[in-house]
Amino acid sequence: MEIDPKAYVVMLSADAAQDRIVTCMKNGAKGFIAKPFRGEKLYDYIRKCPTIRVYC
Repeated sequence: MEIDPKAYVVMLSADAAQDRIVTCMKNGAKGFIAKPFRGEKLYDYIRKCPTIRVYC
């Protein structure tokens, strides 16, 4: 996270190989969502993000 070390990054990819997920997490990603995914999974990560406010 060279640009913003506080960035809340969640990776989305069709390549869900375990080594890819581990690499993403070691490089600062807060989560990994494999495609295809359910909207609820993405919403869960959005709710966890400390800088986003979600109102329903």
